[in-house]
Amino acid sequence: MTTRWHIVKPGDTLRLIAAQYLGNMARSDEIQRTNGLLSEVIYEGQKLRIETDEPPKEKVSFERLGIVIDGRKLENIPALTIERSIDKMAGEFSFELPNEKVFDDITQPFSYQRVEVYWKEATAFTGTVQRVAPSLQKVALAGYGLPGVLSSCTLPKSLYPRTRYNTSFEQIAKRICKAFAVKFEVKDDAAQLASQQFAKVEIGAEESVGDFLARLAKERGLILYSDEFGWLVAAKEMGSGSLVGEFENPLTLTAAYNGDKMFSDVYGIREQSRTVKYANASVHVADLPTYRHTTVMSRSRHDATMKTLVQAEMQRILYQAMTFSLALPYIENTDGKIWSPGDVVQIVSERHRIYKKTMFMVQSVKIELRNGGESATLTLVPLSTIQGKFRKFWK
Repeated sequence: MTTRWHIVKPGDTLRLIAAQYLGNMARSDEIQRTNGLLSEVIYEGQKLRIETDEPPKEKVSFERLGIVIDGRKLENIPALTIERSIDKMAGEFSFELPNEKVFDDITQPFSYQRVEVYWKEATAFTGTVQRVAPSLQKVALAGYGLPGVLSSCTLPKSLYPRTRYNTSFEQIAKRICKAFAVKFEVKDDAAQLASQQFAKVEIGAEESVGDFLARLAKERGLILYSDEFGWLVAAKEMGSGSLVGEFENPLTLTAAYNGDKMFSDVYGIREQSRTVKYANASVHVADLPTYRHTTVMSRSRHDATMKTLVQAEMQRILYQAMTFSLALPYIENTDGKIWSPGDVVQIVSERHRIYKKTMFMVQSVKIELRNGGESATLTLVPLSTIQGKFRKFWK
């Protein structure tokens, strides 16, 4: 048994600390018991004792961004790109190495090398190499986050039959993730929805298990995403809630308002067998000067599911009707962390028709390092749309 000590830093949670030292967020209760904590609430500067059966892991630290591939530490990567998004099950990465003998062991085709990207001392991304493209001067490597395998593969024969009855999303996701060695977690805010049972679910023989899980998550009003440690996470809401950037009249902001994608009302129809019944689920999206109506169809027998789908359609409409992108010459937010999906920023910019100070959430982020320079491109969503509200910040 090895005793280790951790000083709580801003942004730390017991789950993140458990993942760092014990390799499993679910073991946070062990840290809680060891330190006599009555809850998972911790504070900055607090000293926590951690008991682990494993020998102390070598601490990884970089000056800025760095990569560990199959346990080998790489610095000064000439070209590196990371993309992560709220609405994708797994992010993507790509980087280049010189085509030299010293790198042969980590650039072998079909080796599925584990890749960890670090921002200083913190894990920023965890995935596996899928594509190796050697050329005369360099080797280009690319891959996705650990849960990305779910979007590539179909249901293993060991998990048949393809039809299941009276089972929950959480039960289904755990079985599938275990088969592919992907760690899965349900956030506290999503526990109730994830445990609700489906009367019947069926996955197509050629349907990827990732698409299957995404479809079920949508019916339950859940968000599926990959965290920085490579876990597949189910949550009801995304976003840290803390403000990590403020911008006034940013020159690199682009905004687009598409009236053709906006609707005033959404109505749901529930289809059962050969009959079509009008569901009692509907929502008023926005006060527009003209009436614009759209319909969403469901084959579920459950009214609650129908309501969830209508709400999800409303959110999708708001996402598509207003798009914002912010290009930055740096990759660090005001908290000293690398930009990530779920971060919150505040923007006011008259030239972009944002007349009031408005909160936006980072929906996706693209981090790039090229020839010693760095940049971040943030795709933004008004925080009000995440909350299902239509706010006219252009007035």
